[in-house]
Amino acid sequence: MKLSAREDIGAPIDDVFAGVTDIAALERAALRRGFTVTRRDGDGAPGVGAHWEVGFDYRGRRRVAQTQITGWNPKQGAVFVT
Repeated sequence: MKLSAREDIGAPIDDVFAGVTDIAALERAALRRGFTVTRRDGDGAPGVGAHWEVGFDYRGRRRVAQTQITGWNPKQGAVFVT
């Protein structure tokens, strides 16, 4: 499955990057929606090498995805690979 999104935002790049890479907020949002989220690299700061195991129900079956950050540049973006 490939997910991508693009939207122009009229805000400073540093503020936008901080908002979309707030990993703690993303984890909380996933938990509220019934996902299970397990950090596999400890509780360190987000960046290249951080990875998670995420469980969720999809089409009546339990699915598990491994997600890892493979790119992290506050001026250009972040890359999450699942």
